[in-house]
Amino acid sequence: MKNLADLISKIETGRVYTDRDRPPFKTEAEHIGAELQEQDSVADNDMSAANTLKPRLLQAYNVISANIKDIEKTLSGFNSPGLKAAFLDSIKKSIKGNKFDIRAAEKHLLKYYKR
Repeated sequence: MKNLADLISKIETGRVYTDRDRPPFKTEAEHIGAELQEQDSVADNDMSAANTLKPRLLQAYNVISANIKDIEKTLSGFNSPGLKAAFLDSIKKSIKGNKFDIRAAEKHLLKYYKR
């Protein structure tokens, strides 16, 4: 416990103490600003990671396009529309929500070959 004499000895006589003499404290707005800045840095990190994935994602479109061209080149005009439809339909049906089920895609495409 502090004595009154100890407290008085620390005070300079003739001096007016104001809020500027106290250490600053963070307001609620500053806390919110710090949280938003932290969220921005997480978003920036995610965006840079997404940019590194961009070439591979674009390559996936090129692979699908190349497969469609191979179907058109290899099969006759009579059978190529069926296989193209089955291939693209297997991709569509394997997307459920935000997930891609490769087994469902393979299963749907194999149904075309079993007919």
